[in-house]
Amino acid sequence: MGERSTPDDETRGEGTTDDDETRGDRRSAGPETIGAALEADETLDLRGVECPYTFVHAKLCLEEMEPGETLCIVIDHPPARKSLPASLAYEGHLVLGEVSRESGGWEIWVRCVETV
Repeated sequence: MGERSTPDDETRGEGTTDDDETRGDRRSAGPETIGAALEADETLDLRGVECPYTFVHAKLCLEEMEPGETLCIVIDHPPARKSLPASLAYEGHLVLGEVSRESGGWEIWVRCVETV
């Protein structure tokens, strides 16, 4: 199901960021900077995985990462586009933004924050 890879294993798509409503007070970078300005420490491919399992896989992956590291989560389940960033922000992680992939689906960019 959820496959992890290093930054060299994935290519970034271009697209738009979602509005900040799902991120609470967390701000995201503009669409022109998300894919170009960030380099993922980990990439988690969750294409074909439905909610709530997208959140479960992402949370487990972030628990293994160090604070400050960046995770790129690739999803294609439309409900996860809003629920995953909202759930990760609620957990205390910094949602950096969303990028639509030319091949379909989205990338959700998240910075790992130390949680209790």
